[in-house]
Amino acid sequence: MKIVFNKIFIVESIADTIDNEPLKPIGNNLYRAIDDKLIEMCQVDSTFKSLSCKKYCIAGKESWINAFHEIADECQKNDCKPIIHLICHGTEKGIILADADGHSEFCMEWEKVLNYFEIINIMCHNYLHVTMCVCKGFWSMTHLLDEHYRIPFCTLLSSPDSVDSEEVGILLPTFYMSLFKDSDINAVMRQLNRAADYIIEGGAQVSRWFLKFSSYEFTKAARADYEKRSTLYRIRKMAKKAFRALGFKRISERMIKDYIGQNFKKVPNLYEEIRDYKFMFDIFPEERERFEFPQTFNDLRKLPLGEFDEEYGHLQVIRR
Repeated sequence: MKIVFNKIFIVESIADTIDNEPLKPIGNNLYRAIDDKLIEMCQVDSTFKSLSCKKYCIAGKESWINAFHEIADECQKNDCKPIIHLICHGTEKGIILADADGHSEFCMEWEKVLNYFEIINIMCHNYLHVTMCVCKGFWSMTHLLDEHYRIPFCTLLSSPDSVDSEEVGILLPTFYMSLFKDSDINAVMRQLNRAADYIIEGGAQVSRWFLKFSSYEFTKAARADYEKRSTLYRIRKMAKKAFRALGFKRISERMIKDYIGQNFKKVPNLYEEIRDYKFMFDIFPEERERFEFPQTFNDLRKLPLGEFDEEYGHLQVIRR
C-alpha cells in the first residue's frame, strides 16, 4: 500500500515551557526541513509543485477547531489529500493542548480527537494519514474501531511510549524525506529503521514506533470476531451474555436457539455492511479498489488466523 498525499499540515500545540525550561522548536524545525526539501525538489521536477506544507500553532480549543475547519474546507474544495502531523504532549487518555494563554494546558480525550480526524477523512474521501509527535499517541488506536466512527484515518504513525525531542527530531523528518522519494511504505520503513539504528549508535534510546493501516486492523478484528462465532459453544456463551445484558433473569433454550439462528443469518452480510460503512464505500464506492479487503465473509473466514499478519499485516515496527 502506498501513502498518497499532496499537503502536510503540521498542527502544534505545546505550552511555552516545561518546568520553566524553554522547549525546542520542534514544529518550526520540521516545517523548515519540509519546506526546504519541497523547494529543492521543485527546482528539479516541476510536478512537485503540487505538494505543499502548512503549520498551525494551536492555543486553546477555538484555535484547534478553526484549524480543523480550514483543513476540512481545503479537502472539500481543493481535492486535498492530507497528512496531519500532530505535535503536542499526550497521555494514554488523550492529547494535552496549550490553552488560549499559551501557558496552561488541557486534555482532549482520544475519542474527541478522532472525531475531528473522522470529519477530515470523510471530506478527503478516506485519504487522511496521521503522524504523531505525541507521547502515548498510539493509544488513540484503542478507539479506532468504535461503533459510531467512520474510519478516522488510513494510516497512523505513532508511539505507545514517551518520546524524546531528540528522537523525533531525527525519525520524523526522515519519514517525510523518505516519503518524498518513495511512497512505497516498505521502503520508507527501511529508512526509519536506519535512522533508529543511527540514534541508538549515538547512545540514545528509541521508543517503539508503529505504522498501522486501519484497513488491516479492521480485517484482523473482523477475523477475530468470526473466530468467536465459529462454534456453537461460543455462540451459546454470546447469547447468554447478550440476554443478561438486556435484563433477562431466565434464559430458555428456545431463546438461545433463536439467537444462534439469527447469528448465522446475519453475520455473513454484517461483515460487508460494517466494512462498507466504516470505510465509506456507501458514499464513495469508487474508492473500494484502493483497499485489500477479503471481498466476502466466506473469504474472511478462510484467512488462517496464525498467519494473518504475514498475509495482510504490513504492520511494521520501527523499534521494540
